[in-house]
Amino acid sequence: MVPSAVGGGPAPVSTLGTRSFIRPQDEQRILITQAKPGMVLSRTVELPNRVRLCPSGTELSEALIARLFERGIRRIHVLGHPIPSPSAEEWNQTVARLQNRFSRVAHEPFMMSLQRHIQSEMARAAMVQ
Repeated sequence: MVPSAVGGGPAPVSTLGTRSFIRPQDEQRILITQAKPGMVLSRTVELPNRVRLCPSGTELSEALIARLFERGIRRIHVLGHPIPSPSAEEWNQTVARLQNRFSRVAHEPFMMSLQRHIQSEMARAAMVQ
């Protein structure tokens, strides 16, 4: 068990070999710029060439966050949900702004297809976090 970065209680982490398995609802994908000291990695941080930088369960420090940023790491997975997700009202406002931006080209099928694609990608990105 690894102490949770938020809430104080233990976070469920089971290890099989070198891989940790954490339920998606117990972790959050965040930008490295949102990381704070004391947060705990829920997944191993690797470079694109599969070189491991930090194992899961590592507690972040200012120095480690800076080193990860310098190595080109832009997103990490941490235990818990330290960054609040947008509310339903905020999501509806975002969708309304997107629809407003495309309102002048509502008669163009390609542009409407593009709008639907952007909206689905926004929803997918929100689900990942």
